[in-house]
Amino acid sequence: MLGLIAGHFHDHQPPAAPRLLADAEDRPGQSLIWLVDTLATMSVCAFVCDITGRVRAMTPLAQDLISAGNWLAHRDNRLFAARAEETRRLHAELVQACGPDGASQLSFVMHGHDGQVLPLEVLPLSAAPDLSITPLALLIARPMRGEDQRSMALAKALFGLTDAEAQVASGLQAGLTASAIAARRGVAVGTIRTHIRRLFEKAGVASQIELAALLNNR
Repeated sequence: MLGLIAGHFHDHQPPAAPRLLADAEDRPGQSLIWLVDTLATMSVCAFVCDITGRVRAMTPLAQDLISAGNWLAHRDNRLFAARAEETRRLHAELVQACGPDGASQLSFVMHGHDGQVLPLEVLPLSAAPDLSITPLALLIARPMRGEDQRSMALAKALFGLTDAEAQVASGLQAGLTASAIAARRGVAVGTIRTHIRRLFEKAGVASQIELAALLNNR
């Protein structure tokens, strides 16, 4: 299972559905502890949830994400998004992942109270039949990295960009395409291209390469 998880995070390839340890001497609680400890050592922000959306376990980085209070809240042992419609989407994805025909990988984005997006992935954790474990899902969050936040702040200060334009500028600096940025932010590609045109005008550049060079030299 460790190999599957490691491959997913380092190679970004959809893995086969991970399984909880099913050794004869293993217990469900021990399996969860092992899984969460493994993810914690890999610095992964992840929650283990059941089909009702109840949180069974979380890594320290996931606890930090909850404490930040921007994207997710933890009430009555369930996860809630900043937006009601995204809470419904989250719970629907968990139901699908925990179901008998759950997809091997589901990706979507969530918006925080400040408008920043949080990419999420849901992976089913196949239950071990001999242990009668309730089907679980692994919810992985990928918060914006510190360098992305610095890039956004720099772009806003230099060119007077809006928050949305600064997020796009950060993605362009990282080498992402318009389509990739749109997928990460959960918006249409046309919207991203509009932001790109505006931020190019404000920055006085004509290409992604020029923009990246301008930001990297600051």
